Amino acid sequence: MSTRRPLTGIPADRRPLGQHFGHCVGEKTLATLAEGAQAAPVWIASLGDELEARER
Repeated sequence: MSTRRPLTGIPADRRPLGQHFGHCVGEKTLATLAEGAQAAPVWIASLGDELEARER
């Protein structure tokens, strides 16, 4: 029987990467969750003001 890992949401940082913006998550954070907490990290895009209030 395989054990399912709990999904854990990680909010990404929005930062400039060259000429465009990118969404980044630290590798240490992902590794800590995956290895230490035995969780399955899920990256969440940082859209902020681009979402309408009703979508939040």
